Amino acid sequence: MTEPFPNPALSGQSIAQDDYLGHLLSSNNSRSNSRKASLAYGSINDNEPVLRRSRSLTESITNSMIVATNVTWEQIQRRRFLSVCVFGCLFIFLFNLIFLPRTSLDRDLRRLHGEFLTFDDCSRLFLTQLNFKNNVKSYMEFMERDVHLPGKNHEAAESFFKKNYQFRTYSDKYETWMGRPLKTHLKMYDGDKLVYEAKLKESELLSFHPYSANGTVNSEFVYLNYGLEHDYEAVRKAGVEVGGLIGIVRRGQISVDRKIKIAQEHGISAVLVYSDPYDDGQQRVKNGRKPFPSGPARKPSSVDKETVSFLAEQPGDPTTPGWSSTLFAHRVEPKTIPKIPSLPLSYEDIEPILKTLKGPDVGWHGDLDFSYSCGPSSYSLDLLNIVEYKIKPIYNIVNEIPGVIKDEELIIGASRDSIGGLGGVSGGHVAMMELARGFDELVKLGWKPLRTIKLISWDGSSYGLLGSTEFGEFYSTKLAKNNILYINLDKLNGSQVKIESHPLFNELLLKVMKQVMVNDKQTLHQYFTTSNSSMGLISTGMGDYSVFQNHLGIPSLNLGFSNNKDTDPVPYFNSLSDSLEWYTRLDPDLKFPNVMAQFAGLFVLHLSEKEILHVRTYDYVAAIHSRYKHIVDKVPSYWFDRICDDESNKRLGTKVDEMDTLFQILLKKSSSFDSNIKLLQKQILQDYPWFKLLTKIKIAIKIKVANLKVRSLDRLFVTDPVLIDRAWIRHLIFAPSRDSQHVCVLAGLEEPLRSADYDTFAANLKVVGDALTKLQRKL
Repeated sequence: MTEPFPNPALSGQSIAQDDYLGHLLSSNNSRSNSRKASLAYGSINDNEPVLRRSRSLTESITNSMIVATNVTWEQIQRRRFLSVCVFGCLFIFLFNLIFLPRTSLDRDLRRLHGEFLTFDDCSRLFLTQLNFKNNVKSYMEFMERDVHLPGKNHEAAESFFKKNYQFRTYSDKYETWMGRPLKTHLKMYDGDKLVYEAKLKESELLSFHPYSANGTVNSEFVYLNYGLEHDYEAVRKAGVEVGGLIGIVRRGQISVDRKIKIAQEHGISAVLVYSDPYDDGQQRVKNGRKPFPSGPARKPSSVDKETVSFLAEQPGDPTTPGWSSTLFAHRVEPKTIPKIPSLPLSYEDIEPILKTLKGPDVGWHGDLDFSYSCGPSSYSLDLLNIVEYKIKPIYNIVNEIPGVIKDEELIIGASRDSIGGLGGVSGGHVAMMELARGFDELVKLGWKPLRTIKLISWDGSSYGLLGSTEFGEFYSTKLAKNNILYINLDKLNGSQVKIESHPLFNELLLKVMKQVMVNDKQTLHQYFTTSNSSMGLISTGMGDYSVFQNHLGIPSLNLGFSNNKDTDPVPYFNSLSDSLEWYTRLDPDLKFPNVMAQFAGLFVLHLSEKEILHVRTYDYVAAIHSRYKHIVDKVPSYWFDRICDDESNKRLGTKVDEMDTLFQILLKKSSSFDSNIKLLQKQILQDYPWFKLLTKIKIAIKIKVANLKVRSLDRLFVTDPVLIDRAWIRHLIFAPSRDSQHVCVLAGLEEPLRSADYDTFAANLKVVGDALTKLQRKL
């Protein structure tokens, strides 16, 4: 077709244009992307056609199509690259997310708080540190070298902890009412003639009984054996009146403060207390043993000293019963201290006095050179006891290792002081210092326990559990809310393992004993079973644990080594003879404090480093049930038909049946609760993928709830006082007996039954039932 206005100059090129167009269209399908771009923007290759300015409508349309096609391919290419990049990143992200390492809740919590030492790491390092080196001797030298009177030389103890351990160490001060002996004497007269005067000294310091009464007594004297009620009955049957006389008693059977109170009730004017070698088992001079320091028998001049404050009624400062002795505390007239004077003596001092006794034979025996008749003597004694009582400060030393969980804490404590200030080497304080060394090694490695741990050095324990009691009363609200357990490190004056346990922790104690080595061949558990050791219940007597267990309802343990009278050297209490020289006779390798430190420390690690508390509520309920059945079996049959004087108007027999049903429910619930705790412990250690985060959160909530239940369980048994004359003791289940020699379970039922007090028994049975009902709801 001919153009309407042909251009003569270009008319000869029409064929070339057609060839050009065909060439471009055909080459567009076969060239590479780079080639297409060259066509669109001009080529530098002379052999390729170049897009020129369009000279016709056809050429213009063709060039536009070519450019559009090239641009579209370029965009597609770019978008494909971006798509591949995005898809690749998304794929890598999803791949890593799906196949992320599975983690346990235990591991997550430690990472969250920056704690990378596991329980296995902590226990291994702790035991290795204490096994590798034994520092007990240096600690005993520290205890022996310094004078540790209540309120004195606390700076040395505080400085020791600050210098050697990386804990948060501070002193906790209380203002307590206590006495200091000014003058004592004991003289024996034959008429007006002085025939003998006792030394009354073991060292430069006077021997005395803390909280003994001031006074001067001049009277004849009588021998009363152990000072028990039946001893007074034997004297009465022998026709001897003891009123107004000075009584002489020997240690043993019951606590010294109980002896003084019984004497006071029988009208005795003053009491002398000594230790008779007859009560020392096989280690006696009469059996061929030499006295200390030459042998294991009792040293004739040694004086055992104990407080005479009535601890079974109320320990601590007697002027602040039930509240803490701070500087401006309200004070009352003390009612739990003796009204008669007393003195401690060595058997060397008392023997010349006892030799003068003549009278009827009442069947008593001993190792001293006299008849063991009750007397009375024709000689008289002049006794003087002048004690200055003032308000003086005492200082507990607190060593704190802050934990991740701020509202849960574990406390380990031991007594630091001694009556007379010297001795005390065999106390649990040495074991606590060794334990602190093991924990310090972990702290140096960056260890932060899950729960706060406190190591407390008690002051004033020898005078009447002053430091621990005032601490417990001052921090009662905080302790009742946060404290999980108190562990008391008791005396280490023998070779038999002594464990006074709360049933909640019996299983864990046995487990830990199997993990601690006494020597290369024997675990502590094996040693425990072969050394006639025993595991009893807490509250066998009064100790620094009493304010925690008996007053605040905080589960407690009392750990130590007790004396075997057949094989161990004779022990001493608050005596100068309680020395490093004596202890090396008992334990030449000084291993017992180190072993006890390992045992107590590893037990604490089990509780501080595990998210769920290792307890067995079934054991606790079973122990209460067993004792309850024993008490009910002794109830007189006619009591069951009597109507209880309360709003229920039920017979006692009906209430007993209801209690039996309640115990059966509790046993089942406690067993189920323990099974759930075991399951939670497994779930804590189980690894979960990331998308199971909600499951981990649910487990964490269950753990917190379970721990709260465990922590508050024993508080349910803290009630208004149910024990007559012992209002300070508020725990329904555990209480020391009145003689402070054995534990009394369900004392609120046991004591009224023994005294045939039906009304009190029935009232306390209701209180116990209400507490058990609360426990059943809690579980």
